Amino acid sequence: MGYLIKFNSGKNAMKAVLLILLASLSTASFARSEPVRPPPAPPEAVSPFCTVYEHANYRGWAMRVSEDQKMKYVGNPSNDQISSIRIDGRCQLIAYTNANFAGQKRVFTRNTPYVGDYWNDKFSSLYCVCARAK
Repeated sequence: MGYLIKFNSGKNAMKAVLLILLASLSTASFARSEPVRPPPAPPEAVSPFCTVYEHANYRGWAMRVSEDQKMKYVGNPSNDQISSIRIDGRCQLIAYTNANFAGQKRVFTRNTPYVGDYWNDKFSSLYCVCARAK
């Protein structure tokens, strides 16, 4: 866009400069700046855990058992309903056939897609124990 301005006096020259400046400001495209955002927070440390599942191959409902969580009785509908287990690499799941950590005991140290015929649907109490990260 070009402007042809004829200057008669100092006042007119000043007005002309202001008009040109205003015209250029109204048609100029300014780069939009994004708001400054703080860097993302580091991810929260996730506590290790064990997960028990209703059916084999990690299907059906799931119940997460936190590190050092002791369940004297797994409760209904979980009682005598567990068939598979996923275990965080640093954890073990200790399971019992009766409430209050009584009856037969078994220690699971790795992912178990099927707990076996004897243990299938027999868990009544359990707890998850995890080694501390170094």
